[in-house]
Amino acid sequence: MANSITKTKKIEKNELKPKYRFENTPVKSFKRLVILSDLHCGHQGGLTPEKWQYNLDNEATADLAKLQTESWNWYLSTVQKIGKTCDVMVVNGDLIDGRGERNGGAELITTDRLSQCAIAVECLQVWSPENIFITRGTPYHSGQSEQYEDIIAERLNAIIDDTIIINVNGKIFNFRHKVGGSSVPHGKATSALKESVWQNLKSIYNDCPQVDVVVRSHVHNFIAIQDSLRYTITTPALQVNSRYGKQQCTGYTDFGFIVIDVYDNGKIDIQPYISRFALNNDVIIRV
Repeated sequence: MANSITKTKKIEKNELKPKYRFENTPVKSFKRLVILSDLHCGHQGGLTPEKWQYNLDNEATADLAKLQTESWNWYLSTVQKIGKTCDVMVVNGDLIDGRGERNGGAELITTDRLSQCAIAVECLQVWSPENIFITRGTPYHSGQSEQYEDIIAERLNAIIDDTIIINVNGKIFNFRHKVGGSSVPHGKATSALKESVWQNLKSIYNDCPQVDVVVRSHVHNFIAIQDSLRYTITTPALQVNSRYGKQQCTGYTDFGFIVIDVYDNGKIDIQPYISRFALNNDVIIRV
């Protein structure tokens, strides 16, 4: 009687290997990606170069001047520590603060949005990237009927779009500015992960390569989640708390930026650089 047992296919080990487990081979090189977002230039708490800062000798603005000086000096010193050269720089929206209609422009260094663009250009010229990409931020800040961030892109010879998708050393990155937030501490990742799932579905629907890293901004805090399919990131901001943030928002903000090194062997190294000066501390009054 013939043997009726069907031989099963031998499963190769590589077929079961998770996407982000890396080979034990020497790392030859990497490409460096720098991600900045939410500079809000023109706002008194936005990233502000020295010549635009308030005067420390003016009692009325001394506290703000100190924050401007401290945040700018931290930014410069951190860039110097890392090194200003990189393969790719992505600025993920809200480069300027806009007209400030909701508070009558009371928190603006300048209401002139062209001047705000000039401040942003000065901030970004601290770096020496080979390629610059910019995503457009929220219309409230960057212009309801205009596209002021396009002016910044033109001055920096950058590529700008609502969504930026780039291939860095074989890994696909998807950038878009806005993502939903949450006042629930353990819910901060929910909206970002929703974006990741949507990117997966879009890849299937459009029959295109799946995204390896999904990056969103807008919420002014850093998270990085890794699963077997991708990384999901929200970025810190380069703006200290505004009056709106202090009065109406729950939680804390992260001031800083992210550096990602993508290695030849597939490794993705995410390094946040976040300041530790007092931005979120409540004042205790002794009575």
